[in-house]
Amino acid sequence: METEWVLRSLYRFHGARLSSAILALTSLPTVRVEDPAAVSRAVGWASSGMDFADALHLASRGESAKFMSFDNKLRKRAKALGAVGQALSLQRPLRQPKASRRKV
Repeated sequence: METEWVLRSLYRFHGARLSSAILALTSLPTVRVEDPAAVSRAVGWASSGMDFADALHLASRGESAKFMSFDNKLRKRAKALGAVGQALSLQRPLRQPKASRRKV
């Protein structure tokens, strides 16, 4: 995730160029990635318009049954890109009840 941030903010890589750079870096024999399948999924989703950090969090959920987010945009993009499957349920977080107001 930090590599993506540096490539995007410092080197001004975006879109396909950014995705290609991440895939090229992770393909190097001297580079080890914690979860190559998750990075690959995240790069694919990021290439389709999802924020890379959001895509990586979503792709790294492992066996979790649900992925909770306060980010409505993330939920909508994930659903539009087909990132929501049987094992994944993007839900709105529970809302706090409004404090009751009493006139004194």
